[in-house]
Amino acid sequence: MINRKHHHNNASRAGISLVEVAVSILIVGLLLVTSLQALGHVTKGKNETADVVRAQHLCRQMLAEVLATAYEEPVDTPVFGREAAETALKRDKYDDVDDFNGWHVGPPSDELRFVLPGFSGAWSRQVTVDLVTAADPSVVAGSDEGVKRVKITIWKSGSILAEMVALRSNKY
Repeated sequence: MINRKHHHNNASRAGISLVEVAVSILIVGLLLVTSLQALGHVTKGKNETADVVRAQHLCRQMLAEVLATAYEEPVDTPVFGREAAETALKRDKYDDVDDFNGWHVGPPSDELRFVLPGFSGAWSRQVTVDLVTAADPSVVAGSDEGVKRVKITIWKSGSILAEMVALRSNKY
């Protein structure tokens, strides 16, 4: 009889209890949730990095377009900003650097206002042009000293993703 009772206790301990199963499921669930959160952070970081790279590309593209124009109005009397025939919306008529001053559009588009593929929605870009002193281009000048500072800013959902600044001189 003693052997039988002892044998019966060993047999009942051979299985897994319901509490042990519940604890195991809880631990596996927590590990799964933690793994998914980590994967989400990695994916979000990857998307943010891709957006910054795309924003830098937009900056370079816009900066190249602005710097490809003349320093000052090639036909009419030079005036800082857009001349009468140049509208704020269609930049295909811009023929000098300061015509771009204050230009802001979202989503980013080409010269004819066609939205660039992949940039619809929350993307926007802006150009600021300032007359600056030749001695210190960080100082805005009261008159034209022969140097203009061009700043391109790219936003997505209200956050600045990229900015680039270049100087344009009236001397090549």
